[in-house]
Amino acid sequence: CAQFNSLAEVKLLQKLLMKSDEMPDIIVFLDGANDAEYLCRFGAVDSHFRYEELKGIVESRGPLKPLSAYFAASYLRMFLLKSRELLVPVDEKFAAEYAEKLEERYDYVYGRAAPQGAEFMVFWQPTSWTEKAPENADVAGQEGLASNQMVSATFKESLRLCCRAVAEKLKEKVYFNNLVDLLSARKEPCYLPDGVNLNDRGMQALATAMADSIISQAGASEDTDDED
Repeated sequence: CAQFNSLAEVKLLQKLLMKSDEMPDIIVFLDGANDAEYLCRFGAVDSHFRYEELKGIVESRGPLKPLSAYFAASYLRMFLLKSRELLVPVDEKFAAEYAEKLEERYDYVYGRAAPQGAEFMVFWQPTSWTEKAPENADVAGQEGLASNQMVSATFKESLRLCCRAVAEKLKEKVYFNNLVDLLSARKEPCYLPDGVNLNDRGMQALATAMADSIISQAGASEDTDDED
């Protein structure tokens, strides 16, 4: 789902496993953009899509509960939250707390999957906002990313800080695959003008990298089983 982040993925996985008697052979999460954006927008490590709306409904009390819930779901509240992500920076301590929360989620899934012989892999997706500077400076212009200059430098740096914290925290995890700089050496356009979503060429490059990692991990697991 386009609006999912790691928290929603874990919840969906729990639901699917409760409905099935069989564990899948492999569980794959593709995360990054939504996780970092929701953190910047809502300022909460457990944030997710429509976080404020649901929080307003659950936490509203007293005679003003309908009004409070209405405000939480209003366009004004959405505007204020959007302004927050553009103007209020994420600091290193908060980014580190978020990375720890991600580690807890991913470790939970890994701990659930591994004993039953299932592979678990996390891919941290590439975006133009978090990658290192492209080797070919003309590519960004061809992709139309110049129109993205309206996105604040504060927001972009917050996204980069989140990605660095996650990469540092999870770098030793067998399930973690950092693809942030996958496309930085591209010679042709791979991003759509929003700088996050990929065109067909970018999607092919991402799919190939993920497939190679999945095949490699599966092969390593088979070798370990044979040794046992």
